[in-house]
Amino acid sequence: MTILNRRWKSGVSATVNNYFEFKKTIRSINPQILILNCELPELFGSLINFKGQIICVEHTTYPWHKKRNLGKIVRLILRIKKVQWVTVIKDNKKIWFGKNAIMHIPNPYVPLSKTNKLSTQPPSLVFIGGMKKNKRPEWVIEAGIKS
Repeated sequence: MTILNRRWKSGVSATVNNYFEFKKTIRSINPQILILNCELPELFGSLINFKGQIICVEHTTYPWHKKRNLGKIVRLILRIKKVQWVTVIKDNKKIWFGKNAIMHIPNPYVPLSKTNKLSTQPPSLVFIGGMKKNKRPEWVIEAGIKS
């Protein structure tokens, strides 16, 4: 797992620097799948040239709350890139512009097993999002280990 160190509300220059760190990380690990979780990873995913599969996770009822116009541009680009959408919100049937099919996956609590060990193989699955308990990054780790 790679963590891009950017502090919340750190400004435009920190975001630009973090974007370049993101691009460098994607180039170095060359994943087959990107999971974009939250607005900033959506923005980064819309800007990079990525040939693998992109999955965006919608976990809020009002995304891009304070930057609605930027969000519309980002989501239009993601639509052009034909990303797959997943939501944890049961009644969310579509993403903006009404053409994206969205799959609902409930957000249940599942405790992390302490018996899993990290692999030495290069990654083929990448989680991009906040490293917060409610974002469940451990699920991606478990999925990678099991695959």
